[in-house]
Parts: sequence; structure tokens; C-alpha cells
Amino acid sequence: MGLRISLWTLLLVFHVGAAALIGRWWALALPVAWVVLSVPADGYDTPVWVGIAFNLPLTWLPAMVLGLAVRKAVERRELPA
Repeated sequence: MGLRISLWTLLLVFHVGAAALIGRWWALALPVAWVVLSVPADGYDTPVWVGIAFNLPLTWLPAMVLGLAVRKAVERRELPA
């Protein structure tokens, strides 16, 4: 169970960091593209894309929005007055 929590944490940190590095609002489309690209993948009882799509509004998009918000806040703070 501990490994699973660590993997979720790493994925969330990755999404926050990726959005902060990209710094553009189109970065929010990347998790949606992840769902579309995983449609051909099969799963044991449910397809992989269903699990990703379920988590999209709960975890991945909020993580990306957080990364973008942090980036924009840092950029505003660095602007000369």
C-alpha cells in the first residue's frame, strides 16, 4: 500500500511540475490527451482509459491548474513595479 501512495504522490508532483514548467494554459490539454492516447490500451476488468478519465477531474487537472497558478504567481511577483 505504501508504494501505491508514493506512486500517486510522484504522479501528482509530476503534473504540478510539468504545468509549472510549461506555463501556458494549453498544458491543461495534456491529461486529456493522455486519456485519448490510452484508449487502445486494454485492462483486466476495465479499460485503462476509464481509470484515467475518472481521475482526470479529481486529481490530474487540479494538479495542472495548481502548477499553472504557482507559475503565474511567481511571474507576477518577479515583474518590476
